[in-house]
Amino acid sequence: MRHVRPAAALAVALLLAAVHAAAPDAPSRQAWLEGLALPLGYGHLIAGALSSRRRSRRGGGAAAAAAWLGAFTAFAAYTRALQLPALREWLLPALLLVSAWHIVENDRAISRLGPGDLDLAPPRASPRELAAAAAALLALALAALSTGDGRHWSFLATGRALPVATGLSLADLAAAVLLYHAASFVGFGLERARRLGGARGRRLRRLLVLSHALPLAGNALLAGWLDAVHALVAAPAFYLFWSVLHAFATARRRLSRRGAVLG
Repeated sequence: MRHVRPAAALAVALLLAAVHAAAPDAPSRQAWLEGLALPLGYGHLIAGALSSRRRSRRGGGAAAAAAWLGAFTAFAAYTRALQLPALREWLLPALLLVSAWHIVENDRAISRLGPGDLDLAPPRASPRELAAAAAALLALALAALSTGDGRHWSFLATGRALPVATGLSLADLAAAVLLYHAASFVGFGLERARRLGGARGRRLRRLLVLSHALPLAGNALLAGWLDAVHALVAAPAFYLFWSVLHAFATARRRLSRRGAVLG
């Protein structure tokens, strides 16, 4: 599966270049990216949740119900915490770090896939893997802090703002990372479906197509008919919470050695 990551990176680079050409001003560009990157990100979360749901049916529905109850309880506490400025300033970067770790670690896992591998291996805690993941996270952090939007957190953390070294906004960078993560796992899933073949392969392809197409259609409908709901769902802080839950659920599933269709 060596071609999956380069193909995903190239596709995202071409897409972002096209968006920049079509919408050179930041507000218009952000609207394009929110209408594309966030729905595809939600599609990725949905695909992972549906994959977990099939496993939970085999393990008992009570555990799944308890997990969802816990998730919504945590979400209620999270929304309350966001209303407190002292917590909000540090809560969002902390969750963003967890989400970024998930993306980096999963990308490393894809890079280690052998010719016959169909599932991702459990996360590794070797010094080499931790160093590689830390280096990638540091690069992402510096890129984020060197955007105009990132200067706020840079000032909070160090007392000074890093000089703006990129022409990207934080929305540009987040969209690029989110789209790459979704694209690489769609590529991984399609390759997995091809190798599985038969009915299992067809089910996986349907899951990939529907889980990503439906959020795109739903986003368009909400934007046109239910502005208030769309504003909530499209809020980065709303998405970030569910992406962090997805990160923990995926890591737990892989550590249990039950495999992971999507991460």
